[in-house]
Amino acid sequence: MGLVGAAGLNRDSLERYMDRTTARPMRVLFVPMAPAPITASSIITHRYITPISHIVPLLALRRLLPRSVETAFLVTAPQHRRSRKIRVLDIDHRGELHTELAAYREFKPDVVVDDYSLTTAVATATTGTPRVTLARTGIFREYVPRDHRHGHTLEIALAAADRSGLPSWQHVSDLFTAALSIITGIPSIELLPAGCRADPTYVFGGPLLLPASDRTAHGFAPEGLTRADITAFHDRHRRAKRPLVFLTAGTNWKPEALRTVVIRLLERGMAVLSTCVIDDVKTSLLELYCGARFMSMHDACARADVVVHQCGNGTYHYPLIHGVPMVTIGSGFFDRDDVAVRLEELGVSIHVPDCDDEVRVGGIVEAVVASIGRKRSAEYRRSVAPLQQEMREVGGAFNFERLLRYVAGSPAAVPTSG
Repeated sequence: MGLVGAAGLNRDSLERYMDRTTARPMRVLFVPMAPAPITASSIITHRYITPISHIVPLLALRRLLPRSVETAFLVTAPQHRRSRKIRVLDIDHRGELHTELAAYREFKPDVVVDDYSLTTAVATATTGTPRVTLARTGIFREYVPRDHRHGHTLEIALAAADRSGLPSWQHVSDLFTAALSIITGIPSIELLPAGCRADPTYVFGGPLLLPASDRTAHGFAPEGLTRADITAFHDRHRRAKRPLVFLTAGTNWKPEALRTVVIRLLERGMAVLSTCVIDDVKTSLLELYCGARFMSMHDACARADVVVHQCGNGTYHYPLIHGVPMVTIGSGFFDRDDVAVRLEELGVSIHVPDCDDEVRVGGIVEAVVASIGRKRSAEYRRSVAPLQQEMREVGGAFNFERLLRYVAGSPAAVPTSG
């Protein structure tokens, strides 16, 4: 695939880029998705912090840049205090256009890299700043959902967003017009529509995750389980020869239903580590359960027998990397469920479709039971090994700095403000 946005890299734009950058290092501003609207599932997500799952890919990209490139992040105020290892602008950004524009005035970025930021289209167009955006299944141009009844998860955020900070749009993909779209995944899973496959503005970056040893993301997160906590839980149940299940879910399913899944797994004698915090587990089952709102995904998945999730942003990469079978929970949103179905097609997951809560709960429990032991099966190893190899190859070929330096010299895409 090509490196340059559709507008190309012409002599005039290159000269403008050189004029800006010869006097100082290139500056890159990272803008993750703003806090999600408040939902009934606040037991899972925190109200006023930028979602960690949309910060991690940007932190992973930052790791790929040399120290000579200046970087900064734009996040909510509660995350400023804890984010000491990297530069965070002293601006409380909750997804409003005026705070993003204030960040541009203060930091003067040469390129803005965002992950599902709804205001970046207008902010970059207004200031003429080149935009690089992260892309996934569901926001590719011309994407057609497998099930036409499903919507996109971003429609939840759009319903609560200030429309004055958004460009005019008909499809979700219209909000993410950019000089370059970096796909956070691999071609076998994140399936590009036919019309996008030869488009040089789409580039696969592989799984944009931090190494297990890098704890930078913890600076943006609420307090949670430590590696020692997780290791102790795993060790205790490994000695008892109990199946280990890791269950994590986003904000798109009722907390009561998630609680029922956890309780039924515990009643089956499985040890459950979960980001779904339950306060009323029976005393007789407490030994089998460990819950916290935040924990390292690497640590949680590394020794699990099964990982249960809703196919949220990048979640599936962790069990793939660690070679752990998955059970995916249908959400009714095509950006999640279409990926979940693809994982099932590839033989690394069992998908439980969106349906009546009681039926879905039963389906999840039975799928977990069926997945115990698959981790060591020859069939599963034959399915997961090619995907692991593809992730290594795509990630190894991805040159983020080179892409940024090309894009910094090209005009930003200009959507129509609406």
